[in-house]
Amino acid sequence: MLGISIGASSEQESFLKFTIPILGVIGNWVAGVGAIFAVFVALWLAEQQRKRDSENLKLNFSAFITAGNPNSYLAVAVTSNGNKPSRINSISVHSKSSKIALVIMQFDIEGHQPPTLLNYGEQARFIFVPKTEEGIRNFVKENGSGLYKNLYLGISTSTSFFKTPFSPAVIEYLQKIMLTSDCGSKSTF
Repeated sequence: MLGISIGASSEQESFLKFTIPILGVIGNWVAGVGAIFAVFVALWLAEQQRKRDSENLKLNFSAFITAGNPNSYLAVAVTSNGNKPSRINSISVHSKSSKIALVIMQFDIEGHQPPTLLNYGEQARFIFVPKTEEGIRNFVKENGSGLYKNLYLGISTSTSFFKTPFSPAVIEYLQKIMLTSDCGSKSTF
C-alpha cells in the first residue's frame, strides 16, 4: 500500500531508480525482524512446554495431630503436580550455614517410606519418628550454628531436588519439644 501511494505521487523514473530499491530494503528488514521475533517466540513456547512437562512437587512440612493419637508429630506431605511422575528417594534437613545435611532414615510405618513413586495428583505423607526431633536438635547444635531459622527440608527425586524452609510453626513445635525434653535447660533457637 505504501508502494502504491508513493508510486502514484512520484514520477516513473525516480520511482524505479530510488523508491523501489528503498522499499525492498525496508521489506527485507521487516522480514528479518519478524523472523528473529518468531525464533524467540518458538524458544519461549518450548521453554513453557518443558516446564509443564517436568516433575514438580508441592511440599507441606508441618507439625500434625491425628484423631486417636494425642501426640503431635512432624510430617511432610508431598503432592505431585507436574506432568512427569516423581520418585522420592530421600528426605533430608539442611542448614544454610552447613555444607552437610541430616538425612532422615526412619519414618513411621503409618506413613509412606522412600522410595515412593508419585504420579500426577498423588500425595504421600512421610511421618517422622519421635526421635527425629532430637536428631534435628543435635544437627543444629553441631552443624547449623545453633539457628533453626536457617533450616530447610530437602526432597531428592531421581532427577530433581525440592526444598522448603522450616516454617515458624515447625520451629515453634521443635522449641516446645526441646524445652520439655531438656527439662528446663536453655536452648538456642
